[in-house]
Amino acid sequence: MRRIAVIGGTGFLGRHVVAELERQGYSVRILSRRTGHDALHLSSSDLTGIDAVVNLAGIKREEGSQSFESVHVDLVRRLIDVMNAAGVRRLIHVSVVVARRAPDLPYHNTKWKAEEHIRSSDLNWTILRPGVIYGAGDDMLNHLALMIRVSPVFPIVGAGSSPMRPVDVRDVAKAVAASLRHPCPAKTYDIVGPDLLDLREVVKRVASAMGLPIRIWNTPVPLMRLPVRIMEAVMREPLSTRAQLAMLVEGLDGDPAPARTASSRTRR
Repeated sequence: MRRIAVIGGTGFLGRHVVAELERQGYSVRILSRRTGHDALHLSSSDLTGIDAVVNLAGIKREEGSQSFESVHVDLVRRLIDVMNAAGVRRLIHVSVVVARRAPDLPYHNTKWKAEEHIRSSDLNWTILRPGVIYGAGDDMLNHLALMIRVSPVFPIVGAGSSPMRPVDVRDVAKAVAASLRHPCPAKTYDIVGPDLLDLREVVKRVASAMGLPIRIWNTPVPLMRLPVRIMEAVMREPLSTRAQLAMLVEGLDGDPAPARTASSRTRR
């Protein structure tokens, strides 16, 4: 299983996944709009000669024809059909740790619906669910750093007590590669870091690493919603989106134990 198609291979996570797979000797075909292979219009010819597919496609805000439903759900439905037509059986799907049935939260809900389509398919699948991913070129730390540079007062979501286990992007890439090397089909794993932190502690650590003073201001969630909507409307790369705000409100915690156990078994 050496020839891998990576959907969404030009984004932040995608670049790291592609680099890790190539480092491990895989032949990688990147399918994305930037490479002229729009994943929303996949055909079986796009998977000719492919042994497995890694799906990283996802968006944090809706824009134009790219809705949560089209990118998270419709793409997955089409991918399943195309993989079946092309005779490709192995799928690694990267979702998110907050995915769940939640009609009032379109991001969470469509991520969960995509997982359900995969779980009900006949493919040989593994679903990986990262939490907050950090690393070179990430959104979260870059945006936090920008806000800390701009002002010594940081408006934090609520009391800043939402739990999270930040995970290094390189570890997520390694988890994708490990899933290809040692298939554990029909499994869903949280891919999270070992340290349980709250949002307030994350902000403090970033400010400390930058050597800048910071005063954290508790901000009621309703007061955050309007600025976030404005940023989505006027900024090409908003500092936060409604989907990200919802995730920060509830936190991005997960259980690292099952993935750790599976990893230790593959090393024996």
